[in-house]
Amino acid sequence: QLSDNDGMWTALYVASQSFRYAVTKDPEAKAQAVRSMQALLRLESITGIPGFPARAICQTNEPQFRFRSMRSDSEWHESPVEKGWYWKGETSSDELDGHYFAWLVFYDLAANEEEKQQVRATCKRVTDHILDHGLHLVDLDGKPTTWGVWSPDKLNDDPIWWAERGLGSLEIISHLKVAAHIVGESRYEQTIQELVRKYHYALNTINAKLTNGVSHDDQLMFVSYYPLLQLERDPAL
Repeated sequence: QLSDNDGMWTALYVASQSFRYAVTKDPEAKAQAVRSMQALLRLESITGIPGFPARAICQTNEPQFRFRSMRSDSEWHESPVEKGWYWKGETSSDELDGHYFAWLVFYDLAANEEEKQQVRATCKRVTDHILDHGLHLVDLDGKPTTWGVWSPDKLNDDPIWWAERGLGSLEIISHLKVAAHIVGESRYEQTIQELVRKYHYALNTINAKLTNGVSHDDQLMFVSYYPLLQLERDPAL
């Protein structure tokens, strides 16, 4: 589809079917969760950039392909991995929130060992991409996307980013917590501790909810808080 937020909407469906499977053990729920998770993982593999998920994808023979502008036609790129497919860049923090949420819920509630390995590999690539680029999501042009920014120099020190400080801090701590749980590499937890102790990211989250904020941010906070409430063991945090 040409939705501007394939990652988030697909992720929410993955989570819903994973919760459904955990409760009912309905094989149809498991099949839907697996099918949609494969679509979610494909958003990362199709770009040819390790760790960078597409915002949306489109096949050239779809009738909608010639109407694919979606306000940013230049952000559509031909996939070097899948012939006949295009992917959309300028991926937002919104998409990443969905990916990490779905990875955790699917991994813990619905995945078999092979499926867990697939999620683990993708989660590692995305998280390493973010860390290796100084807590940014870096697009095909070598620059961070508009909203793929979680670095202290932006969230803490740049006045332009003050409104994003609370939510951005919450998002990156949550993402790293999911990666630590699924992938298990020490650098993820170490980065959390640095962000919390040195850059007061945990304190930043207290102001994640802005009185004049948009309602969509409530959804982003929900999918970011859920992993932390499941995984964090530090009573103070």
